[in-house]
Amino acid sequence: MRFMATIGAFALLLGLGIVPSLLGSAEPGGARPAFVSELWGGISAPQGWGFTAPSITNPGPTITVAPGELVDLTLNSIDVGHRFHVDLDGNNASNPGEPLSTTFFPSPGGTPFSFNAPLSPGAWWYRCAIHGFGQQRGVFRVVGNSPPSATLTNPGGPAQTWTGGSSHAVMWTMSDPESPTPTLTVYVNYTSSAGSGTIAGPLTGLSSPALWPWPVPPVDVADMLVSVEVLDPSDAKASDAELVPNVDSTPPTVAGTVPPDSAPSVDPSTTIEVTFSEPMNQGEAELSLSLCAMPGCTPVPLNPIGWTGDTLRMQPAAPLAADTDHEATVSIAAEDASNPGNPLAAPFVWPFRTRNASPSITGTLPGGGERWTGGTTHSVTWTSSDPENLPGTLTVWINYSATGVAPWSPVAGPVPGDSSPFSWPVPTDDTVAARLNFTVVDTSGATGSFVTAAFEVDSTAPAVIETDPAPDAPGVFLNANMVVTFDERMNAGAVGDPDVVALFAVAAATWVPMGYQWDGTERILTANPVADLAPTVHYRLFVNGTALDASDPGNAMGIAYTTDFNTSATADLSPPEITHTPPNAHITVSARSPISITATVTDAGSGVAVVRINYTDVNGDVHNVTMTVTTGDTYGFDIPDPDRAGTISYFLYAEDGLGNGNRTATFTLTVHADETPGAGDLTAVIVAAILLVVAAVAAAALLLRRRQKREQAPPSPPS
Repeated sequence: MRFMATIGAFALLLGLGIVPSLLGSAEPGGARPAFVSELWGGISAPQGWGFTAPSITNPGPTITVAPGELVDLTLNSIDVGHRFHVDLDGNNASNPGEPLSTTFFPSPGGTPFSFNAPLSPGAWWYRCAIHGFGQQRGVFRVVGNSPPSATLTNPGGPAQTWTGGSSHAVMWTMSDPESPTPTLTVYVNYTSSAGSGTIAGPLTGLSSPALWPWPVPPVDVADMLVSVEVLDPSDAKASDAELVPNVDSTPPTVAGTVPPDSAPSVDPSTTIEVTFSEPMNQGEAELSLSLCAMPGCTPVPLNPIGWTGDTLRMQPAAPLAADTDHEATVSIAAEDASNPGNPLAAPFVWPFRTRNASPSITGTLPGGGERWTGGTTHSVTWTSSDPENLPGTLTVWINYSATGVAPWSPVAGPVPGDSSPFSWPVPTDDTVAARLNFTVVDTSGATGSFVTAAFEVDSTAPAVIETDPAPDAPGVFLNANMVVTFDERMNAGAVGDPDVVALFAVAAATWVPMGYQWDGTERILTANPVADLAPTVHYRLFVNGTALDASDPGNAMGIAYTTDFNTSATADLSPPEITHTPPNAHITVSARSPISITATVTDAGSGVAVVRINYTDVNGDVHNVTMTVTTGDTYGFDIPDPDRAGTISYFLYAEDGLGNGNRTATFTLTVHADETPGAGDLTAVIVAAILLVVAAVAAAALLLRRRQKREQAPPSPPS
């Protein structure tokens, strides 16, 4: 198509009646002769210029040349240094662009100097740029025909790569001062390392700009030079040349692919990559690459990622179907980066197969953290999936470990992947580390697995390990609560019930109504009689054998627990007594030590249950902390060391076993900033004075001792 367009442009020239001459050689006429002469200069007698030393005059001889003619002078001097200058702008000064020689001196061979005459006819002075117009001048005259001008416009500019065998338009502009453009004669030629030749010429009758279609030779070079030469009717000429410079006649090839040709087990998320043998027309190469799933060649959409050098990278719009044959194709629409481009010699096709994706399985029950009763039946559930297979075609195995690691013992399998739930008789273990291991296998043998988080299996019945009041306790306070401690976490809703835990007044044969409350561990149950107990009465506390632990559905205690006690004549209404003295030390930030708080807490009735300190730190933050027993009845807590000056306020609170509470007044501690002795503080001065006195006494004693030694020394021997 590009070639036909160029031929069409050429046909337009013919239609306009412009019939270029195609006959004869592409070589123009011979070059015009140069003006060659010696030119002598002098400032002493004789003074001026001359073609010979004896002929020096001022003004010197007229130099007459043709437009653009080469002026080839040999300059010499009869005395001192001179500089030949043609004053084209008439300002009696040498300016850039004007012919100006180097300084020349007398010499046997002279100094060569060459330049081209102006292209337009005219007359100017030549002179010595050292000694000036007045002492050395002459006329420089250009007469006759001006040469034409010619400029190649295509090729031209940045380097190009043309496709060998394709047609390109060689384009140029031309003009002549004296002659109409159609009278100019044009020759167009090319040269390269692969050979040279004629593009067109002699051509006449052209307008400007002009073009000529050129079937580019089918070569591979990087130095293709196109030249145009224009002659006017007087054989004055102009020329221009431009490099293409690259001509590419070799079709591209595919040098490598991702995935490789015939690759098995390809990741379905793979990219599709093609490495070409040379730079490509990227847009056409991207459109030439296609992918389809086999059989049937179902198209797979591709999205461009980009290019890395000569490698095209594309990404399927979605993960490829697993365990499936695919076929990728680079069509002959892929062309290299030359203009208009060499296409791929033949389509490049390569197959590959995606790997079978592994199935997946997730155990959903147990999910971890459950506490199942050993020997009972529980539902085990899971979900399984596979990109290529329906869940019903998958096969599942389930195994169990009491330790959560190998060895594993079978639970179920093989069973279909969609047969969840499965009823499992839980083994009679006692463990907190039990796990189930699920394995799924697809129809191609690929596997997936899942191990649950740890869950508990409890096969041991619970037991009562302590009660308050203790068995056969006398003198129990009338406002006492019944506290039952079990050896494990219990089913709080089932056990905290009058059908399971009850209090019986033996003599009256009546049941005592109670409220129930569990501690945070659900191991300690507090049963609070609705009314105070009767004085000096025999009571019996029952824990029924139906009491269940917290496992699902629960182990029953089995054997009932009973304990008897007798009440006193009074209730315990006295709170604990708190004895505390706040610290009186001088507290500073720089001390970097905690503040120790201690107190003595006693209770003659039901005993001390808890002691707390409530304090507000220097930053205004409130803390409520349980104090610990240090020795005997002494409780302690260390307030963390403060990070700045301020105040700390606190109070202590204690409670006995029956809920009677007591608190202290609020105490305030002052935290001081780091201090240095002030002007009124004489401690440092006194210490310094004492040290000076001690030093002075020591110095006097030392001086006295040395003097005594000198007095006791023997006399010097006589000379």
